[in-house]
Amino acid sequence: MKTTTRQSYATRIERARDYLLGHLDEDIDLAHIARAANFSPYHFHRVYVAVIGETMAETVRRNRLNRAAIKLLTTATPVLLLARGAG
Repeated sequence: MKTTTRQSYATRIERARDYLLGHLDEDIDLAHIARAANFSPYHFHRVYVAVIGETMAETVRRNRLNRAAIKLLTTATPVLLLARGAG
């Protein structure tokens, strides 16, 4: 893969990842995000995994759990509420 293509893919995937991280509480639609990054859903998923090293679902789950762990340490929010919020 050419360096310019690789850079373009990385930039597009980073924008998609930033969107995911900013919308953790919403239902994530692969097709919508793939279109926004100008990929087909299939190609987006392959490129996302190659660039990020995990699936989009794993990124969302890991970040939701990380956020819940921080809240568990820093707030008095009941564990059940944190667990529900983390999905």
